[in-house]
Amino acid sequence: LIKMEMKALTNLKYAPTRLKYRLFELHAEELKLINEEDNEKFIKNATSGKKKASFFIKTRAKEKIIERLGHNLINKKNSTRYKSFIYFTLSQIFRDSSKVKKEGIFLYQALRYSQTNTEIHNKINVALAEHHYNKKEFKKSLNFYNKILHNKRDPWIAKHYYSAGWCELKLKRPLKAFSLIVRALNFSSQKDYINFKNQIFDSLALFSVAS
Repeated sequence: LIKMEMKALTNLKYAPTRLKYRLFELHAEELKLINEEDNEKFIKNATSGKKKASFFIKTRAKEKIIERLGHNLINKKNSTRYKSFIYFTLSQIFRDSSKVKKEGIFLYQALRYSQTNTEIHNKINVALAEHHYNKKEFKKSLNFYNKILHNKRDPWIAKHYYSAGWCELKLKRPLKAFSLIVRALNFSSQKDYINFKNQIFDSLALFSVAS
């Protein structure tokens, strides 16, 4: 179905921006399928002695196509409403391919064009919090976590409190860290949120000792 829709949109001679954006989305969806196939081949042949990169040639090729389509779309005069979504999609592609520098650049561009109090704005802030956390930039990470902890509609809020707690611990503020981990536990006990209790209990002893 993805290929059929892609073919139909590609054959349009004068496609409006919204259809060009849809084509971009379809390529991103197809990338997930290609990556899954490449990953399965890699797992099955992990002991073959071949380099890992040789199994992901199709994935990397599709990434280049999507990046080109994204940049072409961004340069359209009437593409402003799509820019935050395009940059965010590109950031996630480079996150998955471990290109951290490019991921960060695209995330900040996505943030620049996103509107506050929207779902995409929250997703971008979450991604930036995790981006800086993975780079061990805990102060920057915490700044972004503090922007999303108020969003009680996010089903992953327990995880965000948990990660923010670790940021505080890494910044040598154990009392604040322990307070956040308790909040994470409280949210995990509520049916509207993703249960993160196992990870919390695994680290609760460490938080208690440090505080």
